[in-house]
Amino acid sequence: MLDSNSLEPRIELYFCRNEALENKALFNDMLNSLADEERQRCRAMSSELQRHQFVLARFMLRQALCQHAPAMPMAAWRFTANRHGKPVLASPSGAQSIKFNLSHTPGLVALAVVHGAGGVEPGIDVEPITKPVFNSAFAEHYFDSREVAVLNKLAPRQQARRVAELWTLKEAFAKARGQPLWPSLTGDVFSYPDQHLLRLESCVDGSDEISRWQAYLFDVAPNYILTLALKSQVVASDLKLVTKEFFPGEGLFEVNLPIARRLRPTCISHLY
Repeated sequence: MLDSNSLEPRIELYFCRNEALENKALFNDMLNSLADEERQRCRAMSSELQRHQFVLARFMLRQALCQHAPAMPMAAWRFTANRHGKPVLASPSGAQSIKFNLSHTPGLVALAVVHGAGGVEPGIDVEPITKPVFNSAFAEHYFDSREVAVLNKLAPRQQARRVAELWTLKEAFAKARGQPLWPSLTGDVFSYPDQHLLRLESCVDGSDEISRWQAYLFDVAPNYILTLALKSQVVASDLKLVTKEFFPGEGLFEVNLPIARRLRPTCISHLY
C-alpha cells in the first residue's frame, strides 16, 4: 500500500539512453520483471527497437514508482488508460495520487512522475533535433501562422531546433491533457521573449486557463530536446524538480540537468 500523505510535493524527471540495453541478458532480466500483460505486449512487437524501448520505459517506470513503495514488488503495479490511451495508475491503494507520463524516441526514453501535488498532470515528449522533417515546410503545415512567421526569420539550423522545441511543447501539452495532439498544433501558441523563457500566447483550453500551465525544455543529450509540461487544476505554482538518469543494472542517479527554456506560471502576457 502507498502512503500518499507522506510524499513531498515534487516532479521527478527520468531519462535513459537506449544503448544501455545492448546487454541481452540484462534485457531479459528486465523483461522478466514486468507484468504478464507487458511481457505479452513486448513479444508481439515487430522490431527489436520497439521491444527495447518498451521494456526500458516500463522497467524505468516501475523502478521509479518503487522508490515510493519499497515493499511493493515491481510487477505488482497495475495500469489502466483513459479513453485516448493515456496510461494511469490503477493500483495499489493510494497510487492514483501519483501521475506519470512516458515518451521515447530512437536513442532515448524519458519519464515524468508527479506526486504529492494533487491536480497536477504531466506530459512529456522527447525528439532528436536532427529529425529530417523538422524544417520550415513542416512548421507551415502544422503550426500556427504566428509561430511560422517568427520561425522563418531564423537561420536554417536555428529553424530545426525551433521546430523541435515547438513540436515537443505541443505534444507534451496534449499528453498532459490526456487528449489527441491535433488541437494543440495550432491551438497552443508559443513565443520566445528571451533566450531562457517561453510564453503561452493562446491555448486550447481558453485564455482563462493559461495561468494553469508551466513547462520546461531540456537539452537532455546531444541533439535531443526533452519537454515537460504541467497542467494544474488551479493557478500553477513552482514545485521541486529532481532529475535522474537511469542506468539499467545499476539504478537511478540524480544528475544536474540544466533547463534550456522555461514557461513559468507568470509568463502569460501577450506579444503578438
